[in-house]
Amino acid sequence: MPINYLEIKQQIKDYCETTRQQQKKMDDLLFRAESRLNDPGKSLQDIINIIQTASKTNPNLRCAIPGDLPLNKVVLAPEIVVDFPIIAADGSQVIPSRHRQVEFGAINIASISMILGSGNAPDIKISSSLLNYPDMADTNFGLSEGKIALIRDLYERRLLAEQAEKLPSPVVSITDGGLELYRELGADREYDEMLRDYMAILAKFQKIGAIPAGYVDKPGSRLVSTMLDLLGLNPVEGDDLSFLSDRILFSRILTHPYCRSIVFGLQSSQSQNTPPELAVNFFYFNASRLDTPKIARVEIPAWVAEDELSVQRLHASLIQQCRINGWDFPYLLGRAHEEAVIRYEDSIRLEEMIATGLRSEKIPMGDMSEKQRMKDGSGRKG
Repeated sequence: MPINYLEIKQQIKDYCETTRQQQKKMDDLLFRAESRLNDPGKSLQDIINIIQTASKTNPNLRCAIPGDLPLNKVVLAPEIVVDFPIIAADGSQVIPSRHRQVEFGAINIASISMILGSGNAPDIKISSSLLNYPDMADTNFGLSEGKIALIRDLYERRLLAEQAEKLPSPVVSITDGGLELYRELGADREYDEMLRDYMAILAKFQKIGAIPAGYVDKPGSRLVSTMLDLLGLNPVEGDDLSFLSDRILFSRILTHPYCRSIVFGLQSSQSQNTPPELAVNFFYFNASRLDTPKIARVEIPAWVAEDELSVQRLHASLIQQCRINGWDFPYLLGRAHEEAVIRYEDSIRLEEMIATGLRSEKIPMGDMSEKQRMKDGSGRKG
């Protein structure tokens, strides 16, 4: 049956009132956070000391660490000609389902490189991988959605590093999402192995002089607001500023088209075990050419953050990419997503290919569940 729209309509008034009350609370938090960002009342070293002290009592603390003052500094578009290669990658995946006739996972990665003004069309490469049964049978972790996302991140960066190595330096490399790998609960052994591989890939970028970046569109993080919360009179209890999204805060600061914030470091449990040169740093970037800011978070390794020219090249590259087609989003990253996406029809064809292979080898396989048959539109009717 369809949604009961009449019943939903009766609930919209309450929804609107709750939203209005929440907005009033956010407006108050925004005013206090912006005031503290404009004038923290403390030196840079004082702020760093406060964060370090807080991390000792809260090992899971995640917040920004300022790399410069003032905290509300706006960095305008750099005057740099982008005549060097830009490469982007994105991926999609098939998550195993016990309801299918065969359980399988797959990852599809697309990378696209271009040099604006070279006269050459963007170079597109596709890498497709079928994840094997031993991964799914792992008793500690299995082939969960979280693990597949980790593998996909690794494959994306590995493909980019291989492509960047073939291009003239410097190369700007962009992936969708942050640079810090997500740690799934109970994933210690597998996660540690993948993290070592991942760090080796980042080190390879450094060796070949490439500039890797992770692009987070419309971020929901509260890294800077959590830092501002610690700067109050009672940092232990806080002032509730950490409930405020950084994106909302910086939409009030980064009002010039294509400007960015200062570069921040990242205080996290993972950063304590990361080589200093590979530690995650980030800045906020206004990807819009119009009056309404569209805030993204751009993550970079520490070695990039410490090289002002590399940061300027990345900033200029993002501006160039966001101007193409008027997307307010890096063009190559959008194209990579379009190329990498695995459609439903593709997943069905993959399943049939695997099933055919199993039958040809006389290997038994399961049946599709009735629930899946109904979802596919092939279940019993009447």
